[in-house]
Amino acid sequence: MTLDARWWAFWTAVLGAPLVLLGLLLFLAPDWDRPFGTNDFHFYAVSGTTLAAAAACAVVIASMPSLRETRLVFLGVAFMAIAAIFAVHGLGTPGHIHDEVYAELRVSS
Repeated sequence: MTLDARWWAFWTAVLGAPLVLLGLLLFLAPDWDRPFGTNDFHFYAVSGTTLAAAAACAVVIASMPSLRETRLVFLGVAFMAIAAIFAVHGLGTPGHIHDEVYAELRVSS
C-alpha cells in the first residue's frame, strides 16, 4: 500500500467514523433524538443575528469616507438586507406576533 493510499484510507476512516456512529445511534436508539429548540429560542437567536447584521451595517456605513465607495455601499446594503429578511423571519415565529405558522416564516428562511 502506497503512502497516498494510506493517507486516503486514514482520512476516510477519520471523517466517516462520526457518520457511521450517527447512523448507528439513530438506528439503535431513536428515542435519544429529541428536538431541543423551542419557539422562544428560535425568536431570540434570530433576533440576535438580526441585531448583529444591523450593527455590521451601521459600522460599514459609518466607516465610509463618502458614498463614492461603491463596494462599501453594497456591503452595507447587503448587511441591511440580511437584517431585514431575518427580522421578518424572527417576527414570524409562532407565539410572538401570531399563533400559527404563516408563509413568511418558510419563505424568509
